[in-house]
Amino acid sequence: MIPVLFEIPIFGGIPVHSFGLMLAIAFLTSSYLLKMLFKRSGFKEDVAEQIVLMAAVSGLIGSKLYYLLFEAFDRFMRHPIDMLFSGAGLTWYGGFVLAMATIIFILRRNKMPILRSIDLISVPLALGYGIGRIGCHLAGDGDYGLPYNGFLATNYSHGVVPPSQAFAGSEIAQNYPNGIVPDNTLCHPTPLYETFLGVLIFAVLWYSTKKKLPAGFQISAYFIMGGLARFSVEFLRLNPKIGLGFSAAQWISLVMIFIGAVWMFWTFKVAGKSRA
Repeated sequence: MIPVLFEIPIFGGIPVHSFGLMLAIAFLTSSYLLKMLFKRSGFKEDVAEQIVLMAAVSGLIGSKLYYLLFEAFDRFMRHPIDMLFSGAGLTWYGGFVLAMATIIFILRRNKMPILRSIDLISVPLALGYGIGRIGCHLAGDGDYGLPYNGFLATNYSHGVVPPSQAFAGSEIAQNYPNGIVPDNTLCHPTPLYETFLGVLIFAVLWYSTKKKLPAGFQISAYFIMGGLARFSVEFLRLNPKIGLGFSAAQWISLVMIFIGAVWMFWTFKVAGKSRA
């Protein structure tokens, strides 16, 4: 893994982190694509950059808060400063909720059609998420998967959170000498799996924007596909199970899938009535 790509030789050396770089690329790509979609739909292009920037900031804050409060509260209480400013520990669902609230606020302030706008926003969101996950992979921040020796197995020993820390105190660690998982243990590169799925979801949604579909289709499809993707990948991660063998992220995924399915049904039902 390469948490720090290189240093800029000024002011004693400024490190360029792989995670930060991928976030920047995700931001620029999402902003460019959203401006294209807004222009095609006759919406305000300048609002696109504002939406992506504020969604990125609020998303990072929300994802960090969710992780600290619901996934690593004990460690946060023991090491609050280290955990707060660590590059590790960003949970997507927490970021999604706060980012969505921020987006709706911006749309209302600019008097833009909320449902149609959110449809368009969901398209680059899928790709931006996939690009961001490349940063997680390069940083080795602990959201990789279980030990694995097959195809694509990856060594995260030089990551921000190596396996000895990621699996500390878990059932998996009990299978290793002294209860410590060696840092050179190969694992599932789940961030890359999510990158692939994110690109696939983006391709489907981008294609759908060229079709005459009712408002609400893209965001409901994103909920369904994004929920299915996260639900599946979670089986390869070590996260606490909270019920019926599912993690908190999987239960949230199921809720997303349900909401997306009901939303899509309602979308086509309303569209059908309007054509009648």
